[in-house]
Amino acid sequence: MSWKTQMVDKKWGKRSNIFFLFLIATALLFGFFHLEQLVYCEQLQLFQGNLKGILEKLLIPGGISIFLGEFFVQFFKFRVGALVVIVGSLGILLYFSYNVFSRIVNKNIALLFSLIPSIGYSLLFLNNFFYFSGIIAFIFSVVSIGIYIRIDDIKKRRLVAFLLIPVIYWVGGGAVFVFSLSAFLYEVLMDNESSDIEKWLFSLIYLLLSILIPLVVRYTVFYGN
Repeated sequence: MSWKTQMVDKKWGKRSNIFFLFLIATALLFGFFHLEQLVYCEQLQLFQGNLKGILEKLLIPGGISIFLGEFFVQFFKFRVGALVVIVGSLGILLYFSYNVFSRIVNKNIALLFSLIPSIGYSLLFLNNFFYFSGIIAFIFSVVSIGIYIRIDDIKKRRLVAFLLIPVIYWVGGGAVFVFSLSAFLYEVLMDNESSDIEKWLFSLIYLLLSILIPLVVRYTVFYGN
């Protein structure tokens, strides 16, 4: 094994240690010091719901995240289940956030940046009135950002952005703004091939779409009659 490979493995080992230390700290926080937070939300009896009620949720913008949030909340009846769901969701968010930031900045800095949303949501979980669907929608948006920035071809990347914006809105509701703002910043700061006019034009279109699509859906689909 070459010294370069050993250095890479050593650095990856340190980042992995930080990753697992965060998860362990989160488990200790909720498992021993904030036990009451693990049962903060009343179980919504989703397992006893009928198909019609489920479809009504899935057919509204953000309904998929709401449904998944209510589904996972069912496990909050058991403290172990709640702990697994909370730590698991924060770990997934940390992993995909790191994948996004590591494509843009140094991997060590990327790890620090990726800790910010996970720490933020761990604090939000301390609020009894925080809806679990929020982190579901945010994770979906972060995953979509990762898909978007991995496309090197500019035309394909922009096409994917146009397709993802309505999908993210339908799955995650307001989390679409996280994607559109990230796409805006990525185009403006990272695109060195397009002209300034072209970069700003497409970047602003992303933001406008994330505003116009919810308005159109609101006043045509739901209030059109």
